[in-house]
Amino acid sequence: MASARAITAELNRVGITAVLDVGGGGRYKSGYKVFKKLRNENNLTVRTFYTMFQPKAKKLLKKLKENFPPSGTDTFYRLIGIGETFYRPLHDNTFRKFKTSGKHAAKLLELARAAAGTEWHIHMHATLDETGSHVLDNFERANRATPLKPLRWIFAHLDAVGPKNIARMKKLGMMAAIHSRPTIQGRM
Repeated sequence: MASARAITAELNRVGITAVLDVGGGGRYKSGYKVFKKLRNENNLTVRTFYTMFQPKAKKLLKKLKENFPPSGTDTFYRLIGIGETFYRPLHDNTFRKFKTSGKHAAKLLELARAAAGTEWHIHMHATLDETGSHVLDNFERANRATPLKPLRWIFAHLDAVGPKNIARMKKLGMMAAIHSRPTIQGRM
């Protein structure tokens, strides 16, 4: 509890009033208990939002189809969506491409439609432009049924995005969360 109070005090000191933890590997709801306790005590001084690390696709689809919305309307502490892995088979990195298959495209489209239909925010890891292209194909299909623009979906670590995909993202109201890794590794 003391460390959570210290970090929020430091964030406030430098003018930060809100944070979003996008989930990453190994982060689970239990890791946020201390922040929830601070919120329940009215002692949380930084608005804290987080995304659910993607469970297996079948379990996620069940939650989405049950219209399991992100937790409530609390403007100070809550789950806001799924991230940063939305669909594990399409999780790439700078050195490893995913293998595109019709099965994965169909499952991604099914998940994207369900997430959009229940207004979940998606923060999806996509490092390579090729990954972005494949995912955008499916997001554009989902957008035909439910507009994605108000959901503000995000590509995380979009290190190698090209102008064509930036234009496609803009049409969908998507954003990019860029990682510093390519600069550090000398790849930009």
